[in-house]
Amino acid sequence: MKFANRRFDDARKRDPDTTDFAALLSWEVDRNILAQLDNLSFVRGDRFSEDYWQFVSYCWGGTNRHKPGGHYYDIVYGPVNTNYLGRRILPDSDQISFHTPTSVGLLESSLRKDEVGAGHLIV
Repeated sequence: MKFANRRFDDARKRDPDTTDFAALLSWEVDRNILAQLDNLSFVRGDRFSEDYWQFVSYCWGGTNRHKPGGHYYDIVYGPVNTNYLGRRILPDSDQISFHTPTSVGLLESSLRKDEVGAGHLIV
């Protein structure tokens, strides 16, 4: 799985070589190809969005797969949580995570548009 993460304390648990710099990364991705992948999207992340918080709790519970049958969604879109037990989100922030070789391959084959900062892309 590849991800860019503003919460470097979380990222450091996965990769101790993570730097302490934030980055904004962007790609130009073909919308029609993206639409063919198995996506899960959360629009709301307020404390009453039960579906979102159940998913977050499930992921933080150490489970390796998010879908029935032991599979991943290719891409998950949603708010950035700052404290899943307290149901708090980072205002005006969203995240996109790529969980399968197919979705990561889409990024790798797409045009990298911009990079701001000295972030760390975790592989």
